[in-house]
Amino acid sequence: MSVQPVITELKELCRVYKNKDGSKFYDISECPDHPIVGKGIDIGHYPVTSGFKDSSRHYLSSSSDLAAAAIQPGSDASLAEVLQIIAKYRVPFAVKGGGHSMTPDFSSTSGGIQISMTRFDDITYNPTNFRLEVGAGALWGAVYQETAKHGRCVVGGANRAVGVAGFTLGGGYSLKTNRLGLGIDHVQGFKIVTPGGTIVEVSDESTGDELELYQALRGGANNFGVVTSFTLNTHEQTSTYGAMLVIPGEKEPEVKQAILEHITTEKRKEAALECIFKYNLHPGQPSPQHTISAYCIFDAPKPQKLEDVPYKAFRDIAEPEDSEVDGEVESAGPDGAASEPAGLPQTPSKAPAPPPPFPIANLGETNMRGRFACIMVSGYTSALISAAAQEAKRASQLMSKHSGRQVAFDVWPFLPSLFDNSTPNAAWPHTPGHPYSPLIASFLWDDLKDDEFWLNEIRASLDTLMQVAVSEGVARADMPRYLNTSLEDVSVEMVYGGEENVRRLGRVRRKWDGGDVMSLAGGFRIPLAE
Repeated sequence: MSVQPVITELKELCRVYKNKDGSKFYDISECPDHPIVGKGIDIGHYPVTSGFKDSSRHYLSSSSDLAAAAIQPGSDASLAEVLQIIAKYRVPFAVKGGGHSMTPDFSSTSGGIQISMTRFDDITYNPTNFRLEVGAGALWGAVYQETAKHGRCVVGGANRAVGVAGFTLGGGYSLKTNRLGLGIDHVQGFKIVTPGGTIVEVSDESTGDELELYQALRGGANNFGVVTSFTLNTHEQTSTYGAMLVIPGEKEPEVKQAILEHITTEKRKEAALECIFKYNLHPGQPSPQHTISAYCIFDAPKPQKLEDVPYKAFRDIAEPEDSEVDGEVESAGPDGAASEPAGLPQTPSKAPAPPPPFPIANLGETNMRGRFACIMVSGYTSALISAAAQEAKRASQLMSKHSGRQVAFDVWPFLPSLFDNSTPNAAWPHTPGHPYSPLIASFLWDDLKDDEFWLNEIRASLDTLMQVAVSEGVARADMPRYLNTSLEDVSVEMVYGGEENVRRLGRVRRKWDGGDVMSLAGGFRIPLAE
């Protein structure tokens, strides 16, 4: 099916809605020599507008596919008509929130229609019920600016440039998860435009089919339509004590011991820890630089008694004058290993800062390519922590010959009670008493020709870590994978915990997307079921 009839109708739709809601359309297909399908194409040679780039670009070039056209709907009504046109012609499309997906074709499209949610960025706080309504195009930085005005917080992502929609619809592990749970357990309601063009509001107070849809959206990603806003429960936020430490690699043995000490002795839900074993190879360097990033965030004021101050082992490792930052820290938690939490003071311990990003040469915010990947674990042992550090070291030795830029493994321990605040029937399975969380790998490289090499290395590392985790009794093959940090070859059954749950969600999907329109977009697609 040619996209040209779709482009013609979308142009007319935006002409009609321009003065109503500011909808905008950007067309690249009129350029006679532009390749409709071309991953990684340098678009500097094509007469595209900044609006097209803004609508299509993702964090990495490898997930910034070149669409035939891009549209920024300005309201639920115009978005509903966009989806009806796409359904009519059955052309491929993608929906982009913040653009930080690292997986090709999940929120981008080669030769299809790119929908950008950037105009759905309203954020409104209700002081009566302490809820926050957030548009699906909003970024976490804007959300935190609003919640800070009211002394409140939400369970959200850490990087200010990351979008609300992907994090929330995917589950939402956070540095607040020990205390409050997952992001999907704090969404009171959704507004969604269904693939048939119906605008629906669902909440935890809905009944019947609408309650089923509400539950399906809690971890159901983009399977049921396009969510346009979230109603989030907020929580009181005090000042927060903590720091982000960058520790030189030669102190790895001490860091591994400090992680174990934290896991063994620290039982306060406010005390979050995340440690990333990382190797960076910067241009001109003969070998990768090894550092460990340690996020030590105590989600409460600094204790008055010295013996109650958390992270003693980490404070002992880092330089005393550099190891502590006392003050308010942004609400949150990284949704992956490659993103440093915005708003956290970066406290180097004899480690230089990373280089600035590449200039934009194509659709990516950086020219780099890469992936997240993960296994799920119920906890960490000394052997598993050492295996993660060793896999980072092993992969780092391959970087110079295969355009490698970064290798990182993210050890992110949680308390066994992390799901105690979960509510039942969510799309993504997580129940009290059955804890699991992602051990995340993040690989970055430069050249398209090295894609398959690094994907194979990622899989090899995950296989090794899974073998160790199973032997240590902290992993099982049937633990649902965290979709926000899973490779594209992970099956939908692995994401949603088995065939029975997938069939349940498939029945919900049939009710709201009987025409299977969402299969025209990428992602972990739940098949329709009877």
